[in-house]
Amino acid sequence: MEQDVPMSERPIVVYTLDEAAVILRVKPSWLERQAAARKVSFTMLGGSYRFTADHLTAIIRQFERCPAD
Repeated sequence: MEQDVPMSERPIVVYTLDEAAVILRVKPSWLERQAAARKVSFTMLGGSYRFTADHLTAIIRQFERCPAD
């Protein structure tokens, strides 16, 4: 089972810009602008933006807003 395999030995899943936008529920154009402006984490592979699960988690946390006390 994959759960029994240490994280360091699992293959890294890489999402395209369009796939990442669907997961984040944002427009691809918004995500592309954020990446181009270096405002969000990404990997550039073959001249295209790519996103890992860690990148998506970082983006979600980056834009998280907590209630005021």
